[in-house]
Amino acid sequence: FLAIILSAKMGGSFSKPILALCSKVAAGKNCSPTGTNDELETLARTFDKQHLEVTQAKEELESRVYHRTKELTASNQSLKLEIETRRNTEKQLNAAKVEAESANQAKSIFLANMSHEIRTPMNAILGFSQILLRKKDLDKDTKDSLRTIDTSGKNLMSLINDILDISKIEAGKLELNITDFDLKPLIEHVSKMFKLRCQQKDLDWIVTEVPSSIMVQGD
Repeated sequence: FLAIILSAKMGGSFSKPILALCSKVAAGKNCSPTGTNDELETLARTFDKQHLEVTQAKEELESRVYHRTKELTASNQSLKLEIETRRNTEKQLNAAKVEAESANQAKSIFLANMSHEIRTPMNAILGFSQILLRKKDLDKDTKDSLRTIDTSGKNLMSLINDILDISKIEAGKLELNITDFDLKPLIEHVSKMFKLRCQQKDLDWIVTEVPSSIMVQGD
């Protein structure tokens, strides 16, 4: 019976200081010094050291989380700004595309109308020039002038057709018709046109002798 009483008293003397240390640890307080200068003091200092390390690790982790959150917030704002800028740029590009398509359509309509308006008087000029060329009482210079008018008119009609081809090119519907033709008549016609302009400005127009035939391929 005496042994039981001594054991209870000794157990209480050991457990109370340890329980007191546990209470301080739970409350976040320093455990040392205990004033005992024994194993209990060593244990208290160990608790304080571990508590300090845990506190420092916690503060460091919180600091890293804070700075990382700040960086992510700044990156998120920058990303939102970039997305908004791209959206605005896309809107501007779409608006410019619509405007360009509208302008292109207006140009095509204008070219078609202009070509039609030019064709009507040009057909009259070509018709009258061909009628005059059938007359046999005209002198050589007059016939040459009429031929120049007729050839120039046909070339102008060809240019009008080329203008219409621009619309076909833009629509991707132009087809090339490659044929063999003699380049000499074109050279002679161009020479006559430039010769007349040079004569009006008192300039000499000289064309070297052209072969009888220059066969080439083209549209």
